[in-house]
Amino acid sequence: KIEFFLLMATISAYHAFFLRPRLAYALVETDEQTISSHAHILGKSLERWLRLEGMLGTFVLLCVALLAAFAGSLTASTSPTASSRPTGPVSQTKTVDGYTITLKVTPATFGTNKFIVLVKNAQGQPETGAAVSISTTMLDMDMGTETTQIQADPNQPGEYSQQEDLNMGGRWEVGVRVLPANSKTFVKAIFDFSAS
Repeated sequence: KIEFFLLMATISAYHAFFLRPRLAYALVETDEQTISSHAHILGKSLERWLRLEGMLGTFVLLCVALLAAFAGSLTASTSPTASSRPTGPVSQTKTVDGYTITLKVTPATFGTNKFIVLVKNAQGQPETGAAVSISTTMLDMDMGTETTQIQADPNQPGEYSQQEDLNMGGRWEVGVRVLPANSKTFVKAIFDFSAS
């Protein structure tokens, strides 16, 4: 639509500022009884350009009509379908600065969920004695960010877990911060998922 409109505007500028002044000048130079061949050619050229401009205007209107007609179906096609919605727990893994961090969220739905963070060091061994926190942010609505310190599981080395509420279904971002034992530098990983 925009391309047709710009082409139409270019044609309009061409005949308004180039063809018409030349045609007017050619007509002034001729007497009332005869029209010069040059003026006749300019007149025919102006007529062709005006006809083309009208055709382009029709195409622009057709494009606008098609956009209006299909706007509803385009919106519907981008809405989530049943098959694209999450169907169970979330499990995602990221490697940051040599550490492998896995986030598990069960059942990944509105309400109370269990957040589990598994941390392994560069040697692939469970990272014990670390300080781990998670921050949850709702991406579909500005609800602020909640940060929670999560506890190590004494029976599962390198595993940290906590019960947390997701206040609504939709897209969530979870930031995981790990401070390994005997380290002053945090390891950070960002995860996102959809809760049903």
